[in-house]
Amino acid sequence: MTKVLNINGVTGKVAIYDGANGDAPFTNPLGNLGLLYFHSDLDYVGTLQKQTGTLTLPARGIGTVPYTSGRWFEHILFAHGRGAPPLCVGRVVNFQEGGGISLPLVGSVPIQKSHLETDPGHLGGQAGAWRMIHLVVDATNVMIMEYAYNIAISAAGEAWHALDVQWEVVVTDKLLT
Repeated sequence: MTKVLNINGVTGKVAIYDGANGDAPFTNPLGNLGLLYFHSDLDYVGTLQKQTGTLTLPARGIGTVPYTSGRWFEHILFAHGRGAPPLCVGRVVNFQEGGGISLPLVGSVPIQKSHLETDPGHLGGQAGAWRMIHLVVDATNVMIMEYAYNIAISAAGEAWHALDVQWEVVVTDKLLT
């Protein structure tokens, strides 16, 4: 596998590719993506800004998330300043409840378990109370949506304690329209 750097000063094209197929990756990048490392004709995702911060999720009692239900809570992190929702990439940094790990903010990210019921006589042994977060963007803001789900804690049960979540979000130049 020989890496080739090809630059055409007339067209302005630049490519780095595996030379096993000759110049095909240079002249037809989309038809040879498996051989490319870089091509100036491809539209790469660019970074516009990186924001960091700490979100304190408040303690939640049983009254805020009744037994056998869930509830959404919106937490605005910052205004992204774009005319439409941009593609954003985020992560939880130094997550203390997970031993200091980083968690990608992809889909539903479970961050807190308040109670887990494994007794087969109680809702089949699959009951619990969880807190999850999601990275969300709209036309104006980047947000973390918190979802608390309670299928184990009745009126006399536990609650979620307050939790600090250190986050990092990158706003890209790609709009989701």
